[in-house]
Amino acid sequence: MGGRTGAYEAVISHDTSLLAAGKLKQFDAVYLNNTAGIPVDVFSEPELREGFAAYIRDGGGLVANHATSVASPKWAEFIEMLGATGAAHRTAEERSG
Repeated sequence: MGGRTGAYEAVISHDTSLLAAGKLKQFDAVYLNNTAGIPVDVFSEPELREGFAAYIRDGGGLVANHATSVASPKWAEFIEMLGATGAAHRTAEERSG
């Protein structure tokens, strides 16, 4: 949609180095989606934590989707940013309804 309207350009990547302070400046917002397990802690490096926290404090946007609540489960400031932590899926044998 952004490309069609010219409103924005989306950058889709699995490269966590884009979350470094110097690189975040190019983005208005970060969309974290399906962040479970790869790597186990997205923000395991102190430099990424510091840079990302500063980005958010300075007005950068954050959109969080599937499994983001487990992206950095031991980082208290990230949990506060999201307002949530932890998640669980049903087992393969469970059925809804």
